[in-house]
Amino acid sequence: MYVEELGSRDHVRIQCKVCSSDRTKASDTCVSVDRKGDWVVWNCHHCEDKGAAPLSNWKPKKTLKATFAVDVSVGVKDTIKEYLSIRGITEEIWSAAKVFGVEREFRTGRQDAIAFPNIIEGKVVGVKYRGLNKEFSQESGSEQILWGQSFAKPPILIITEGEMDALSCRQAG
Repeated sequence: MYVEELGSRDHVRIQCKVCSSDRTKASDTCVSVDRKGDWVVWNCHHCEDKGAAPLSNWKPKKTLKATFAVDVSVGVKDTIKEYLSIRGITEEIWSAAKVFGVEREFRTGRQDAIAFPNIIEGKVVGVKYRGLNKEFSQESGSEQILWGQSFAKPPILIITEGEMDALSCRQAG
């Protein structure tokens, strides 16, 4: 019933096909649609309509956004090297993650920042920045995916709050 609306995503909230047309807030997105393995499951949080349908052979491949024009070979400024060193992150670890340094504009002004490129299938699909004053930003249009997949060591998966935490886990082995 909601397979088309889910598309290549794993979760979406949409209007209910059963009750939305009869509601005062017809545009309310009260249905949660989720991909669960080879199935699509849905649940309306208003009328409690729920169900599941097999995806069968319909599995569109998620297309990655265009590669960002960033030069991951820029290197790391001394201020950033010092910051990473104080945090116990060695050059071996941050270079494996393709971390690099830039000067970036934040709300409080320009400052040195650590750039964390998100690389999937050899393409930079997003870049997040952490200023040395703990301000954050990212490139517009960045894929919203877990950072660090390009240098992960399967089968172990550790989910952390931020990129620095991920580097620290990688450093710890």
